[in-house]
Order: sequence, then structure tokens, then C-alpha cells
Amino acid sequence: MLPVDPAATAPTLAHASSANWQRGALGLLLTPFVVGIAAAVLPRIHLGDPSASIVVYAGAASTSLAALAIAAGSYPPWKWRLATTAVATIALAAAFWEAARGMAAPVAVSASLVAAAWAIGTSIGRRIEHPGHLLPACVVVACADATSIVSQFGPTHAIAENEAALSIVTVGFPVPGTSSFAPALGVGDLIFVAIVFGAVAAHRLSLARAALLCGLGTAVAGAASAVLETAVPALVPIAAAIIVGVPEARRLRPRERRAATFAMVIAVSVAAAAIASQLRGYLMGM
Repeated sequence: MLPVDPAATAPTLAHASSANWQRGALGLLLTPFVVGIAAAVLPRIHLGDPSASIVVYAGAASTSLAALAIAAGSYPPWKWRLATTAVATIALAAAFWEAARGMAAPVAVSASLVAAAWAIGTSIGRRIEHPGHLLPACVVVACADATSIVSQFGPTHAIAENEAALSIVTVGFPVPGTSSFAPALGVGDLIFVAIVFGAVAAHRLSLARAALLCGLGTAVAGAASAVLETAVPALVPIAAAIIVGVPEARRLRPRERRAATFAMVIAVSVAAAAIASQLRGYLMGM
């Protein structure tokens, strides 16, 4: 075996590091760029309610997912990820403080949420030891999201009822024909998607497939929300799409099956109890 000359490999490593940073920067800049352009253009375009709702949801979801998928391929040192989270938090606070002034605040909110989701979620996803761990993660997160939104004590339920909270914890998109923004995906949805993308990137699975599956899940959630005229837990169809569409996510290691099954049974039981309680209350109130 011939010895490797460190000097010969240095340019290659430097180029890879540069490409890695460029990809991360491209992903994080995509959201403010697209949302900013939309904020300048869409107020001049007048659409009916159904079409406008589709544009808002599809615009916010596709931009956020594309940004996270692109940035998931980059993994800078923890100091830079921490700095990104800190900057995103400061920008989010500043946007909230200036929320009543123009279009800049909603654009900053969306960009900050995506950046924070990438920094937090990708860091967690990259530490997932085996793709099979995505199965219990998907089930538990989907059940938690469903419980949170159906229970009157759940944080998602409380946020959905509060317009001020929605404006600061969800990625929004300009409403055609108006100067306002409408909320779409919440920060919890973004963080979980970033976790999935981080795990997929770490285990060299297809990021494009994962992004398409998450896009399908968000589309199902959006359609269900439009039909039912109420908030729908987006993580339920997103998690289902990942479980069905990523075969590696269903391959639990034998020694981990008992613990994973126990966690999933507990999560499903809690969600089922919460849904049953709300359904019973609804039926009694009829």
C-alpha cells in the first residue's frame, strides 16, 4: 500500500469543506430570498380564497423543506451551529419586537425558524446511530403532535388559538392580493423534518427521497386542514410518509425491538386516550 501524502490531500479536503459551507449557506439563505421575493410580488396578484390558500401553504412548505434539505448536507462544527441558533433567536426576538412594522418582520421570522430548526434538528439527526431508530421516533413524535393538538391543554392547541403566537412560531408566506402573511408549518414540524434529514444525510440515504416524502406529508396535512377547516397535526402524515417511503427506517436492530415497541405502544395509547376523550366530550355536547 502506497503512503498517502498529506499535502496532496489538503486541497481536496479544503475544497470539500468549502463546498460544504456553500451548501449550508445556500440552504439558509433560500428562505429569506424566496419569501422576500414573494412578499414583493404576491400583493399585486389577486386570487380567490382556495387558490390563495394553496399558494400560501405550498409556498411556505416547499421553501422550508427545500432549505432544510439543502442545508442538511452541511455539518459545520458545533460552535457554528450554536452561533446560528443564537443569531436566529436574536433575529426572531427582534422580528417579534418589530412585528407591527411592514413585511420585514415575517420574512425574518421565517428565516430564523428555518435556521434554528436546521441547527437544532440536524445536530440531533446526525447523532442517530441507526436508520431504524427513525421508526420509533416517527411514531412517538406523530402521537405527541396529535395529542398536543386535540387536547385543550396541549401546547399546539393553545398556539393554534393564539394569532400572536402563530406569527412567531410558524413559517408564514405572503397572501396573494394582500399585505398580510398567513402561518403554515410550525417550528416543531421543521425541527422534526431537520432531524430526519440529518439522520438521512449521516447514513448516506437519499435526501431527495426524504424531502419528497416530507413534502407529500405536508401536502396531505394541508389538504386535510382545508377540508376539515381546522388545524391538522402535520407530523402525523409526515411521519407516516417517512416510515412507508424509507425502508431503512423500518429495520430495527433485534436487540432494540423490545424497547422500541414499548415506547411506541405507550405513545399510541396516550394519543388514543386523548383523542377518545375529546371525541367523547364532543359527542356529549351534541
